[in-house]
Amino acid sequence: MERSLKFIAIGTSAFISSFSFSNALAQEQNVFEYQFTSLKSLNQDACCSHSQKIVDSPAREGNTSARFELRASDPESEGGLRSEVNFGRDLLPNQSERWVAFSTYLPTDYGSPTDKATFMQMRPKTGGPAVGLYAEDGRFVIRTRTGSGRSVNNNESDNKYFDGGKVSFNQWIDWVYHVKLFNDDRGLVKVWKNGVKVMESTQPIGFDENDGLSLKLGVYSNRLRDSNSEKRVVYVDSLKVGNADANYQDVAPDNSSRPDPSPTPKPEPKPEPGVSKISENFSSSSASTRFIEVSGRWSIENGKYVLSDPLTEVVPAMGNISVHKMPVKGNFILTAEASVAATSSSYDDFSVIFNYNAPDDYYFAAFSENKDPKVSGIFKYSKGRLTQLARFSSSITPRKTYNVKVEKSNGTVKVYLDGKLQGTEKDTFTYGQVGFATRNNGATFDNLTVLKQ
Repeated sequence: MERSLKFIAIGTSAFISSFSFSNALAQEQNVFEYQFTSLKSLNQDACCSHSQKIVDSPAREGNTSARFELRASDPESEGGLRSEVNFGRDLLPNQSERWVAFSTYLPTDYGSPTDKATFMQMRPKTGGPAVGLYAEDGRFVIRTRTGSGRSVNNNESDNKYFDGGKVSFNQWIDWVYHVKLFNDDRGLVKVWKNGVKVMESTQPIGFDENDGLSLKLGVYSNRLRDSNSEKRVVYVDSLKVGNADANYQDVAPDNSSRPDPSPTPKPEPKPEPGVSKISENFSSSSASTRFIEVSGRWSIENGKYVLSDPLTEVVPAMGNISVHKMPVKGNFILTAEASVAATSSSYDDFSVIFNYNAPDDYYFAAFSENKDPKVSGIFKYSKGRLTQLARFSSSITPRKTYNVKVEKSNGTVKVYLDGKLQGTEKDTFTYGQVGFATRNNGATFDNLTVLKQ
């Protein structure tokens, strides 16, 4: 079956308007792009005239995009309601490396953001998706699964969930996935949202069969009829798929944020010593646009940055994180004010995050109301492993505001609370974002300043 594609041979001016996915892979070309000007040549899972259509607005690139809609009255298909297009298995063969980029747009008539809906699936012939993107409880979620035998396992223990940030409406969200589809220690999933890496996981991905994964885009829900919404609407545009020789810049949409996806970020211009790198007093609501809500729900209230709706489940490291969009490189002095909300727990805490690179790759200085030295100190969280680098002997009191300082100079980190040194640790990290966190309780922060040294 032929697909309507615009082919892009990186480094050349060659364009081929129509060819099969398998031919593209056989030619070992770097990147190809699907133009959403028609859906007729694709494998469509659509019940009704309202399910799928090409529209003029909104469009991420070019002049059109694809609109997908579910209604509660739609007939079921394979255990749920579906309006999806399937690009087949040639795009994502087993034991391959791929870059997959696409953009989603949720309009105001999307429906309730609390009920689960899936927008992208990399799916085997049987079983659930090996990699997926969905929205639930007002958050984007990236899910990965490990498979064995002939299909991806459906055991809950084989699932991993990564927070993709708060669901936003009436704007295009650019997603870039870098996947290595190996069902062993070569497996990898990295995801960028609007140019910011939101997750990275090295793990077995996929399954032990040779049929490849189907790439499906659109909207799927098995809970719409039980929700308070009558429909789901999503727009999709700017699909590009690159092979192992491609990179982030090759597949990201035009005018998208373009980070360096390599392990070592590109150096930033060095500010003059003593010049403020970051200064946030939260006097304006616009300050929230300069932060990335990794987990938990954050808001600006009365001139302070408040974790207003914390996630309360117990996690290995920090359950609620928000980081500033501007990364910090080299030596710095970070200062901030923090207070913790009072709960029935005796382990209420707050933390200052630094050297943040992903939800499973960051450092933090934690302060708890409990005198247990194992919960207060300098910690490193990397690939699911939490390591305490230094212990603090002091504790905090709920509702009291504290001054926190983190000083990094020539490989040594020092942490202060109200001017008193709490702990020291030597490390070699050089680059990352800063921010705030708690394990599972609310907290309030203010007057974040980072000065370059």
